Amino acid sequence: MHETKIELSLILSIVLGVAALWIGLTVIAMRKKRKANDESALLARMARRARTRTQTNISPAQSGYRVMADYGSSGIWKIQSSGMFRHLMVDHALLKLPPELSGRFTQWIEMYEERTPTHEIENLERFNAVGIELARALKIFLGKDAYVEYQGEQGSDDLLDAVPIDVDSPPKQ
Repeated sequence: MHETKIELSLILSIVLGVAALWIGLTVIAMRKKRKANDESALLARMARRARTRTQTNISPAQSGYRVMADYGSSGIWKIQSSGMFRHLMVDHALLKLPPELSGRFTQWIEMYEERTPTHEIENLERFNAVGIELARALKIFLGKDAYVEYQGEQGSDDLLDAVPIDVDSPPKQ
């Protein structure tokens, strides 16, 4: 009788161990699959962004900047090809942006990074309106001779065509 209890106890321990191992392997597989899906989604977003229109109406002598959101970016890009990149991110300190304007850009990028569970920007219309205002503020800061454009979000990580910013006229909505 005592041996039967030990055997049952041993069998139960083995079954529980196998079950725990199976659950652990399933969780690992699910995490790998989710990570692969996240990586695939990121690569797809990057590919869509790479296909966007990049022509601008600026001469090489002009200073051209694009205001465009991207993960971990400053939100300000120098319109200048560099290798495989179509523009270069510009740090706020390099432009000597006032702290208030730099902070507004940082908040706007945080708004971009805080996505819904379906990876959409929560209020796309407001997001683009803030982006246009930031582009106008950058244009005013840099001066009338600087070329500044805004490239907004369309949804599903697609971009709108870039629009030149003119501070002499009211903002386009």
